[in-house]
Amino acid sequence: MSLFLNSCEDEDNTAEVNNLLGTWKLTKIITPEAYDINSNGTSSLNLLDELNEIEGINCLSNETLTFGVNNTVEIATTSDFDIQIYKVGDMMAFDIDCDPFNEVYVTDWSQNGNNIIIDGDEESIVNIAGDELSFVIEDYFDILNLDTDEQLYEDATFVYTKQ
Repeated sequence: MSLFLNSCEDEDNTAEVNNLLGTWKLTKIITPEAYDINSNGTSSLNLLDELNEIEGINCLSNETLTFGVNNTVEIATTSDFDIQIYKVGDMMAFDIDCDPFNEVYVTDWSQNGNNIIIDGDEESIVNIAGDELSFVIEDYFDILNLDTDEQLYEDATFVYTKQ
């Protein structure tokens, strides 16, 4: 996955890169539509809020990005997560697959003008606002409407908080 950090100010590239350095922890996965995955009667746009309230699910609880001054980024993941949403009329059912594992992947990051680029296969724009870094993953999960057999896909915004 290639990620691009985009800054609006040309003269402040160094400050943006300095703000980028260090460890960022995944704290939110924001969806366009609110879901009540944990069946507590309250829907949320943040998938992590919903997942954290389901007993026995410890998914995506310690995902981090660590940017170093030597232009490397360490991507640490603790689980393989997949969600399938089934819709029938106004009802929804959720199939959550969370397999714990620990993997650390180290790759390079570079600066090209106002962009920070992380090596990989796909491209995303990375935004930094204060102590939050975010990027969108397109078609992150799918929704199957069982009434119409229509398959829909939803994007998700991953938000990391500076540690």
